[in-house]
Amino acid sequence: MPLFKTKEQDGSVVDVIENSDENKHVIFTLNGEEYAGAITQVKEVINAPELTPIPNSPDYIAGIYNLRGTVVVVLDLAKRFSMTIPEDHKYQNILISENEKGSFGVLVDSVTEVSSIDGSKISETPNMIQSKIDENMISGVAVLSGTSEKESAEQERLIVVLNMEKLISPNDQEVDEKAQ
Repeated sequence: MPLFKTKEQDGSVVDVIENSDENKHVIFTLNGEEYAGAITQVKEVINAPELTPIPNSPDYIAGIYNLRGTVVVVLDLAKRFSMTIPEDHKYQNILISENEKGSFGVLVDSVTEVSSIDGSKISETPNMIQSKIDENMISGVAVLSGTSEKESAEQERLIVVLNMEKLISPNDQEVDEKAQ
């Protein structure tokens, strides 16, 4: 697994991803389902810290976080996808990603693995999903064989492959710029 640990100034340990292989994806869980993001779009994985809420922001903006001197907007991906999750739910990790506007974070339940997903194993996004979630956010659906966290027997796994850069809109990142 191309993750390596680094110790931060505050003593915490974060997983930094070595993103040299374009077929590699970070696979994570959210509300019991598996998702993936291209490793080239995920800069690092951190433990989910306390976030500072932003008044009058969209409900899927969980808050902001100071990541080594940079204020990062953090998304609640479950709310972004209109999922129902218990109010007392605790996320374990944040995936740090970036787009042309800068860095942002995405709350996830847990990161389970880094795996190669050949492009031929990624199918187009079904129309039904595209009608529920902005089609630009999803790159496709991967069909992998193997076991997932919730299954003990080997069988096919369906993993929604996200376009991490499109999960946050430029308008949402303006919250980040105003906070700095």
